[in-house]
Amino acid sequence: MADKRIGLDNLSPSPGSRGKRKRVGRGHGSGHGKTSGRGHKGQKSRSGASIPAWFEGGQMPLYRRVPKRGFKPINRREYQVVNVGLIASLEGRRGMPSSKPPYPSTSGYQGRPTVVNNVETLANLPGIIRNGPEWFRETGTEDCPGTKIFSISGKVALSGLVEVPMGTSFDTIINKIIGGVRRGRKLKALHVGGPSGCMVPLELMDIPVTYESLKEKGLLMGSGGLLVMDDRTCVVNTVSYFMEYMHRQSCGKCIPCREGTRRMAEILASITRKPAEEDQTALERFKGLMQLETLAEVMKDTSLCGLGQNAPNPLSSTLKYFREEYEEHLFDRHCPSNSCTELRSWFIDVDLCTGCSICAKRCPAEAIIGTARHPYFIVQDKCIGCGICYEVCKFSAVYYK
Repeated sequence: MADKRIGLDNLSPSPGSRGKRKRVGRGHGSGHGKTSGRGHKGQKSRSGASIPAWFEGGQMPLYRRVPKRGFKPINRREYQVVNVGLIASLEGRRGMPSSKPPYPSTSGYQGRPTVVNNVETLANLPGIIRNGPEWFRETGTEDCPGTKIFSISGKVALSGLVEVPMGTSFDTIINKIIGGVRRGRKLKALHVGGPSGCMVPLELMDIPVTYESLKEKGLLMGSGGLLVMDDRTCVVNTVSYFMEYMHRQSCGKCIPCREGTRRMAEILASITRKPAEEDQTALERFKGLMQLETLAEVMKDTSLCGLGQNAPNPLSSTLKYFREEYEEHLFDRHCPSNSCTELRSWFIDVDLCTGCSICAKRCPAEAIIGTARHPYFIVQDKCIGCGICYEVCKFSAVYYK
């Protein structure tokens, strides 16, 4: 039986159609050139497999979804900036973006034409080429056909990979497919799209999951990572973690990304911890929050590649939907979910304390005072909220609020 699998080799133009192609454009390497001549209907590849009529010429242009207008070709400069850093890493060079020609579709990995896409996109190509685009459009919505794979993790009953048709709501995915939040906790929010994704509040759980519907709400689907957060998860602390990660991932070539992610990580870290000496008023801390919003806009407008442009997404979405949680961290110096350990206020229960003094000996700030074999006390002005006293106490006398 003949092998009916269609691969990249099978999609190459037939040997008879391999001639010199006249380039028509504004200049060599400009990215706007066109090739003369197209393949003929019914042509066969080198392995003998027939190429569909709609795939004439053996060349498939790159497309992206455009709301309410279907698909349009991707701007070659935009595509090159995103992927040239990865190609440079594969070649053993420093992974940094560049906006200069030649483009990867002309000269990419080792000087050869290269198309860089994620595995999910490439996995859809064989079925589309074999069965045609109408078969692919049978699943999903009219404006956003196909399926989407989500990698689900966090405070959820079942974690793993889930593939759903486009248009499925987040509520269906969380409550009907993976069994909801575990241990009887309440769902607080979803983080979609990985470290550079966006936070989805409860009021948006019923919207259909398509690229267009999420974009209308200022959200981003990204790579399909789905982090489930319950009522014990701190939004500010989560964003601080993501921003620190994005700062480490920055290549450092452009200033907005390199310095912007660093400064954002510093400000968010200061919000989620209680300094030993409070040297800022509530108004000054609020000004820091306003600076974060301005910095996010500058990074989106001026960063060279997608990493810097999308790094502020977690911050922007949480400031829009969870602003009151930031204000509680800023003004009250309190974490509503009690997950920011450095903002906790620690106390010792005098009825349970035996005066063993182990907590006083281990305290790095020397904030615990007392006399041996008598109850000890924590001086709140000195306490840095590290929680070491809670970890070493053998009599459960230490608690926090």
